[in-house]
Amino acid sequence: MDWIEDPLLGDESPANYREIREGIKPIQLAVGNLMWGNSRFHSLINEGGADVIQPELQWAGGLTAGLRIAAMARGRGLPVIPHTAGVYSYHFTMAHIEAPFAEYYVPGDGTRVKPKEHVIIGEPPPIDGYVTLSGEPGFGIELDRNLLVPFG
Repeated sequence: MDWIEDPLLGDESPANYREIREGIKPIQLAVGNLMWGNSRFHSLINEGGADVIQPELQWAGGLTAGLRIAAMARGRGLPVIPHTAGVYSYHFTMAHIEAPFAEYYVPGDGTRVKPKEHVIIGEPPPIDGYVTLSGEPGFGIELDRNLLVPFG
């Protein structure tokens, strides 16, 4: 086991995270998918509250916030591995030395990687453990407009 992920809610103090981090060594503590915005990461990183930083990019504020979080982590030598899978996380991972790999999670039967079934078309699945990104505009994805329901 490499790490334990988010054992506390995102608004806990860095001291509480640090206490858990010290208590589970040599297992690492990964933190961040329950935090919104990039400012919450500042004290967590600077006060030693995590071994692995895992922002959920869509919740943390998008790629701009991800860039800010990565810059903070870089100063402390911490890896940034975006939480969960997705084309935004893949692009972030490919662009940052602090991101040694990406997560990929999809429910299934355990025998093969199945594509996600949601409103996004064109999200690349991993093949033999690797993801190939599109060079097309908009991250190479589109909305499946057939699944959208009019609001009203």
